[in-house]
Amino acid sequence: MIYELQCPWKSLEPRKPPLRPIEDFEE
Repeated sequence: MIYELQCPWKSLEPRKPPLRPIEDFEE
């Protein structure tokens, strides 16, 4: 569950890049 919250874009479309840099999600 945490993974989805940290990277919701992956849950929606794993092929599409994240709207924001992963570094932003980490914090």
